[in-house]
Amino acid sequence: MEIVGEFMGKDTDKGLWRYFHSHWHDWFPNLGSRANFVKQRANLWLIKEQILRRLAHNMGAYDDRLHLIDGFPMPVFQITRAAKSHCFQGEAGYSYCAAKDKKYYGFEGHIIINSQGILSGFTFG
Repeated sequence: MEIVGEFMGKDTDKGLWRYFHSHWHDWFPNLGSRANFVKQRANLWLIKEQILRRLAHNMGAYDDRLHLIDGFPMPVFQITRAAKSHCFQGEAGYSYCAAKDKKYYGFEGHIIINSQGILSGFTFG
């Protein structure tokens, strides 16, 4: 579902769930609520990572001597709300996004690609 949704440009949980609930309900009668759908997707992170590693290995991404890393912000709250919130306390942190010239509270992500643009890894922290 995620692969098809990504291919179709459904890049939000709500959009993906709404599409499959509306158009493919006969194929997925036990799809359930959007909240449960999102939880099930999140709980499959290890399987998704294993699929990524297998695909990257089969495509020769790890054999390449050149890899590029790019980072991106993953804000949780606006900086003004972060001090009052207890969400992700001890996990998220304050940081700065130079591209947007903006401070934020949240996480940082990084992707690693080889010289052909094949995704070979990612980090979240």
